[in-house]
Amino acid sequence: MPGLKTCFRCGSVLDGSSVGADIEPPRAPAWKKPFRRAHYWLRRRTVLGRIEKAAEEARLEAAMSRADSPARWGATLIQQAVEAKRIALSAAPWVVVSTLPGLAHLIQRRFRRIFSWWASWLSTLFCALFFFCPRPIPVIMLAMAVILHAWIAADAGLVLKRTKGFAARLVALVLVALWVLVVYAGVRVTALRNIHMGMSVVSIPSLEVQVGDYLLCRRLNARSETIRPGDLVLIDYQGGHAVTQVIGVPGDRVSVTGGRFVVNGKALDAERFPVEEWIANERNLPGGGAGTRRPLLAEEFLVRMRYSRSVRGYSFAQMRRGPPREGPLVVGRRQILARAFMRWMPLARRGFLADVEDAE
Repeated sequence: MPGLKTCFRCGSVLDGSSVGADIEPPRAPAWKKPFRRAHYWLRRRTVLGRIEKAAEEARLEAAMSRADSPARWGATLIQQAVEAKRIALSAAPWVVVSTLPGLAHLIQRRFRRIFSWWASWLSTLFCALFFFCPRPIPVIMLAMAVILHAWIAADAGLVLKRTKGFAARLVALVLVALWVLVVYAGVRVTALRNIHMGMSVVSIPSLEVQVGDYLLCRRLNARSETIRPGDLVLIDYQGGHAVTQVIGVPGDRVSVTGGRFVVNGKALDAERFPVEEWIANERNLPGGGAGTRRPLLAEEFLVRMRYSRSVRGYSFAQMRRGPPREGPLVVGRRQILARAFMRWMPLARRGFLADVEDAE
């Protein structure tokens, strides 16, 4: 080689007076280049290309086996993760078609292969939706439905068969599961965006509603829909959601007389508007005594929900006169999110709520 004083093989001294020479390999004629490109293209897509790929993989495996254990495992995991990503992307069309589980297998004529998985997914999803409420068992069933859906989608793209190694299969399944989660979240945001669920904090015998029931609520349109006394509404209060009953609307004067709500001088039905024991008298209502009670302002609604003013900031003299008052809660229009229309759980009392005007 030019510039070397000793031979890199045998170590013999070379002639120092030798002059370096440029080595230019012969170039193929221009008319041979298209044939050579075609040869390389066929070589990559024929048995010879697969043989060379297998030899390269064997060489890499042998090189990793000679390396240290941590480095070998790290290189193996990285290689499997990259391979899983490539396979998942190549199988993406079938995974997308499997947004509806079983459709890809119908197209591939392999539906019989996954019929048991599809039936398990359908039954699990039905049970999760039928018994759904913020409790562990329905949530676990919904998670199982998502996992079964991801498994069916992965099988549609032959992801598990085309991947080798635990890490590669795990990465591929996680990618498919992320897509399935996006699909379920999209359904929740689009098709079910106006439906909410809340727990009741009041009991209404006439509507067969008790404390702790889960009710389905429909989102209110702030401009076109009005809120009436007796409506069961989902409110946002101190970062939490609860279903309660509206007693007074803007402009109403509300008081309690003889264990009944009195709105604008008219006593309400005790079965439809029951008065809890913690409402001892009208002093617990906002506004003071009966003669000085102010009407509810615009965008104010009186609801049946117990509240207690915080003792923080009270002086010792104020605390001696009595603890902070408790009573019904006054909320703004923006805090009312939805109106309840159906008793959902418990299952024994599931049914639609009677309209307030019909009940009158």
